[in-house]
Amino acid sequence: DDLEPGQQWDFLLRWFRAASKFEKERGFTIHDVTSPDDKARELYAYLYPEKYDKSEEKSNEETEKKKKGLQQIAGIPLLLKLMALLYKLRDFKPDSRIALYRVVIVYLLHGRDNARQISYGIDPEQSTTVLGLLAYTMQKKTCLDLSEGEMKKIMESRLQSLNTTVGLDTFFGFMVKRSGILKSNGSAFRFWHKTFQEYLASREMVRCSKTDAFIRSIVQHYDDRKWEWDETLRFYFAQIDADIFDSFMNELFNQEITTDVLQRKLQLMKTLIRESRECSTGALCRKLKDSQLSLDVQWYILDCLETINKPAALEAVRDFHERAKQVHEPDNKLKQRVLDKADGLISQLERTAGIRRDLPPKEEKEKTKHDRQPEQLPRIISNTSEGDAQYILIPKGSYLESKTKEQKDVEKDLYFAKYPVTNKRYRSFIAALPNSSELRDKLSEIAHFNRWDTEFAKYLKNGQNDLPALFRSTYDEDRKFGGDDQPVVGVSWYAAQAYSLWLSQLEGKPDYSYRLPNEVEWEWAAGGRQGEAVQEVRKYPWPNDKEEPNSKLLNYDSNVGATTPVGSYPEGATPEGLYDMAGNVWEWTDSWEDEKTRSGRVLRGGGWGGAAGYCRSAFRYSYLPDYRNSYVGFRLVFVP
Repeated sequence: DDLEPGQQWDFLLRWFRAASKFEKERGFTIHDVTSPDDKARELYAYLYPEKYDKSEEKSNEETEKKKKGLQQIAGIPLLLKLMALLYKLRDFKPDSRIALYRVVIVYLLHGRDNARQISYGIDPEQSTTVLGLLAYTMQKKTCLDLSEGEMKKIMESRLQSLNTTVGLDTFFGFMVKRSGILKSNGSAFRFWHKTFQEYLASREMVRCSKTDAFIRSIVQHYDDRKWEWDETLRFYFAQIDADIFDSFMNELFNQEITTDVLQRKLQLMKTLIRESRECSTGALCRKLKDSQLSLDVQWYILDCLETINKPAALEAVRDFHERAKQVHEPDNKLKQRVLDKADGLISQLERTAGIRRDLPPKEEKEKTKHDRQPEQLPRIISNTSEGDAQYILIPKGSYLESKTKEQKDVEKDLYFAKYPVTNKRYRSFIAALPNSSELRDKLSEIAHFNRWDTEFAKYLKNGQNDLPALFRSTYDEDRKFGGDDQPVVGVSWYAAQAYSLWLSQLEGKPDYSYRLPNEVEWEWAAGGRQGEAVQEVRKYPWPNDKEEPNSKLLNYDSNVGATTPVGSYPEGATPEGLYDMAGNVWEWTDSWEDEKTRSGRVLRGGGWGGAAGYCRSAFRYSYLPDYRNSYVGFRLVFVP
């Protein structure tokens, strides 16, 4: 099992202490006088700087992404042990997961023996090439074990092409008995850790990525149902150049690609782009011009360009937006989703390029802010403080509560966040907390006057000296739930409220301009107006002509096994364009489960593990406001 951060610290402390004791007992000459506890602390602080240096300047986004990848693999005991060993021997601190594996493999092949002045005459690069072919062959065979004869046959085919005098038996014996890269497993042999096989296979893939035909074969692994290729592809993308990246995208977005595949692998695609050594927008921009590709496929192309976030794509997206307006598409909701996606991307790329859209004169701005009529409110607004997060206008209205048939009224036009709050946006909040004295003062005031409830004062007192620790997601470093575009989970109702206050202050707006919706507002946004007469809302958030819940419409019933990136289910969006209102995460609301007892805060929407019935627009659940788990997140509304 993977080690949690606290367990990683205990592991490092024990390892460095044991290594120091071993050196002393053997009488080794010790050149580094740093205590084992300090060595453990130095490495742990490198992996988790936010736990030590609260005043440290925030590193750039690229560094943050690489560090997050290291934190994920630090949970693997073997890899953490090798990190500790390399830090002790060489003061080596990897800047990315690919750098760690590169150095680890070289060290296992030759580092230890070179230190002891032992030579087997085996070149490190040649060894990696042979092992790469072996690993890639095993990946294609969908196996972790091969017999000695099968392994030797693969090794021999590559050794014969190399200028080496090392014999096959010598090479195989070294890999099994000395290197620690291969090991016996009963009557067969395997790589010591599955990630060694995946990393070395990626080396072979990069080596062979010289033709479109080979890259086409790699694309076939993208949605391979027989074998797990995701980690291998992550290693591969971390090594390829812009030309190979372009070729991969060109082959992926061909006319046979289905939205089922693109939807299922959306999180993987975002990860591959973020971890790629070099990204290019060329092939993706050309695909936007391909009239043979459907609009729903082009939505995913726009999503890739959104993740890459390079202004080089701006003109192509603008051109696509204009062309898409003229496209005849029977599904008007699909067309609107794609246009909204393109419009949001244009705003994002303009912001990245430092381009500001023309603003109205001051007096006109004041008029639009105070005097315009509700029908003049724009359908979509963007919040630059949240990375151009989009908010969708949900006009006021009334509906009948499903059980009591009582009329419920939403008395104000509201802007609902298009998506639940993501890990990336929530981390910005956590990073800002050490310097947010205004928020700290506001929270103290709320606690003092019991404005939220009578328990918040105790909750805040227990964590007031470290607000980041108090409000940080309990799944922030979890590989299943911690992706940038996944909805934040493991946050209490209090944390969601604090986020909304912080955002209102950041925007210079009155308190609760951004806030949690109450459950009447939430149900109205999810189920929507059914016609002119006041009636019950839709059973599920998507249009009535869609099917019952299924894996194309939402993430539910543990069909994925974790949260998915927000917006992964465009077909399950509401007619207004709100995503993930069913499934993925339960969402905190501002309502009490019972106003008299005030026993819990209402949750809506159903989570990734719940049955279909939990995802109905009218279904309600509740938890105590300090509760946190992997099913619960939140989204905000903006009050214009």
